[in-house]
Amino acid sequence: MAAIIDDRDSSDRPPRSAWAVWAALVLVLSPVLYALSIGPAIWLQGCGVIHPDTTRLLFAPLVWICESFGPLNDLANAYIDLWRYL
Repeated sequence: MAAIIDDRDSSDRPPRSAWAVWAALVLVLSPVLYALSIGPAIWLQGCGVIHPDTTRLLFAPLVWICESFGPLNDLANAYIDLWRYL
């Protein structure tokens, strides 16, 4: 069986630890960006771009989490109000 020769230099590829850092960043930032995206979605809903049912469906998990924790609910409502009245 013929051996496959890889002519690419190993220095062309990022080290495996760089992949772990990127994966960790994605895992941490994804929920944060999802939570922060409710503001612009509410603004777009107010402009008539997004239907209220779509917003309700997309952010149902976030609403459930916020309603489960009082202080978080207050913070989320304040953030939403910033976008609602732009």
